[in-house]
Amino acid sequence: MIEYYLRQFFGVGIPAVILFSCFFPYRRTSLAGRNLYSSPLREAGLAVFVMCLFGLLAMVLWPAYRWEEGTHNLVILNGRKELLDGVNLIPFRMISEYFHDFRTENVFFAIILFLGNMGTFLPLGFFIPLLFRGWNSFKIVCFGAAFSLSVEFIQYFLGRHCDIDDILLNALGVSMGYWLFLLVSRMFPAFVAKFRCGKTAS
Repeated sequence: MIEYYLRQFFGVGIPAVILFSCFFPYRRTSLAGRNLYSSPLREAGLAVFVMCLFGLLAMVLWPAYRWEEGTHNLVILNGRKELLDGVNLIPFRMISEYFHDFRTENVFFAIILFLGNMGTFLPLGFFIPLLFRGWNSFKIVCFGAAFSLSVEFIQYFLGRHCDIDDILLNALGVSMGYWLFLLVSRMFPAFVAKFRCGKTAS
């Protein structure tokens, strides 16, 4: 199951990076016009960010089991038809299900959905403030919630299950990524500074 998601993540993320790299000459010219430059380290960070972003979108909008096996063969759902379609607007309803599964034989199910919902959004909270200035904790939480809400909205029209708990966990994942960024920036400020655009000599 996990290998399906990894193939999907890299199968979409790597082509996205290749396409993004095609715009490097244009971006370099645009930055030069503002007396700015992007270091090789920042370009590498941007590439990883693009891969994470598009890999994430591929996984949450059209997950691996719909690519590989179809929902009727997905063991991880454990008979939960409510995870295939419908809408849940009751906060903590599915989160309580996750904690219940942690105490049963369905612990793998709980790990994938509970930690996966946070972990897949964590890179956004880390790379956005790392690569772009002007972000703080309030902005990043609002971004995480708005981005997740947009994903859930699109999922509804794709026949997917929409859940407010997913939004809460996704926003928490983005927040964790931002906390990780703060920790790294305090421990290695000079290294973090290399991921920002620099001024060219005039």
